[in-house]
Amino acid sequence: MAQKKLLIVDDSPSIRKSLLDTLEKARIFSKIVEADNGAKALDFLMKEKFDFVISDVMMPTLDGFKLLSVIRAQPRYLDLPVIFLTGQKDSVDKIKGLEIGANDYITKPFDPGELLARVNNLLRLKDLKDQLEEKNRQLEAVNKKLEELSITDSLTGLYNRRHFFERLNGEFSRSRRYSLCISLMLLDLDYFKKVNDTYGHQKGDEVLRKTSEILNLNSRAHDIVARFGGEEFIMSLCQTDPEGAFIMAERIRKGIEEFQFVSPSGSSFNVTISIGISSIPDIRINNINDLIRIADISLYEAKKQGRNRVVIG
Repeated sequence: MAQKKLLIVDDSPSIRKSLLDTLEKARIFSKIVEADNGAKALDFLMKEKFDFVISDVMMPTLDGFKLLSVIRAQPRYLDLPVIFLTGQKDSVDKIKGLEIGANDYITKPFDPGELLARVNNLLRLKDLKDQLEEKNRQLEAVNKKLEELSITDSLTGLYNRRHFFERLNGEFSRSRRYSLCISLMLLDLDYFKKVNDTYGHQKGDEVLRKTSEILNLNSRAHDIVARFGGEEFIMSLCQTDPEGAFIMAERIRKGIEEFQFVSPSGSSFNVTISIGISSIPDIRINNINDLIRIADISLYEAKKQGRNRVVIG
């Protein structure tokens, strides 16, 4: 509580002094600001953030009711604790104030002990609410992280195989329903075992991560990119015909071929990738398994033809 700021709003200097004396002795707030009417109070509230307001109801220029209405219209002050001071004994003003967002009422002349008890009570409630909101934010962040971990490959950061198929199912059905093109690429790094055997698995992991980065850089927001397993990757290209898929595949192939890796000894080396493509509409393809099978056949053909090339099925 030591770092909290209070705004006192009252057109009576004596009431403000009584409030100030009581609250300063209690050392509840690190800063206390005074305003003699609602308009000045509003100006303070817009310039800096306060943690508590004690306000008179009946004031010139802008009364407590209007001040509170403006305060509650500000998103950052939706939960600001506000205590109204009133000289009225009846409950009409109290009901009105509570209805527009006051947290509590104190009748003037106020009892210092009652004032401090009510202030401390509201501050405790606000602190508990803030703690709960913070815990909820932390829990939300943890849940989001767990969700990310459940759908991504830990090494490359790409989607994992399971999530890819979940997404592809929906895209395939949508493409068939609306007669849209969809292309699929299977990509496999050439002679990757040789990279691991020659330069070590740590360097091999670096090659996989860089390949993933190049795939992401050359994909669009609605494409789905995943690690299919080992040194194999898979991409779903929505609303993309074979020609468009070939252009993208060539861009990826060249990007990987031209990248210079540095070996542990300091020498440079390159890797290449082979890519097979399948697309719908195609009378041979009735489901996702067919789509992947045709792409896999195309990938095998790319390997057979000498690797480092793109083949359309």
